[in-house]
Amino acid sequence: MIQKKVQLVSVTVIFAMLVGSAIIPYGLTAFAQQSQNTTFSQTTTSANATGVTANKTALLKPGNTALNTAALDVRMLQLTFSDKPKDIATLAYIWGYPLVTIGGSYAYYTTKGVPSQGEGPVNTINFARSLSNTTWVQYVSPNMNVLYGNAWMNLAKGPLVLLIPPIPHRYYVMQFMDPFGQVFAYVGARATGSTGGTFLLTGPNWTGVVPNGMHQIPIPTNIAWISNRIFVNGTSDNVHAIQNQIN
Repeated sequence: MIQKKVQLVSVTVIFAMLVGSAIIPYGLTAFAQQSQNTTFSQTTTSANATGVTANKTALLKPGNTALNTAALDVRMLQLTFSDKPKDIATLAYIWGYPLVTIGGSYAYYTTKGVPSQGEGPVNTINFARSLSNTTWVQYVSPNMNVLYGNAWMNLAKGPLVLLIPPIPHRYYVMQFMDPFGQVFAYVGARATGSTGGTFLLTGPNWTGVVPNGMHQIPIPTNIAWISNRIFVNGTSDNVHAIQNQIN
């Protein structure tokens, strides 16, 4: 077990160096909390009693979502408590895979020359000017009634300021995600209202004072991503004026 912990710490440090902060994904935190209340043997026994299996076939079979989720939970606990090298490597892969994919997206979509559909330089917010269509391949099932925007951030050198104008009578959202793809904050019609505001985006190592009139959004990692959507009310609706005021 000691050897396993040392190996996991080594993997954690390597990936944390990529994003600027050692954070633990919510899923692993949840499993750790669960293990405090339920021992591994009790969980396995209970799962076997209800006929839950944790093999690939069971996890991929459509049907009872709750049952499949329970099977996945059991399998993750098995990996967490295992000393087998293959299981340790699997757990590290699950932990690190999002970092690799987000890191690749960060590098690609901030590279000069990439077709602009809401992509652009680091620490700037960039917008698509037309609705999504069948040529869009960088998003999975994109919405057909919004204009997208993206901001890839690197807060290693200091905070950023996000200015959002009042956007009344319209759905919009700024969705903040860390390198694991986990959402940690929202700014938008549902979360913060339509009045807009000035937001100070601070990295994990920032210790300054928030200026008057600004709202702080703590970012858990130096590398982060904002995905923006603004509702388009018909083909004649012009959202470009709103986009031009967001910076």
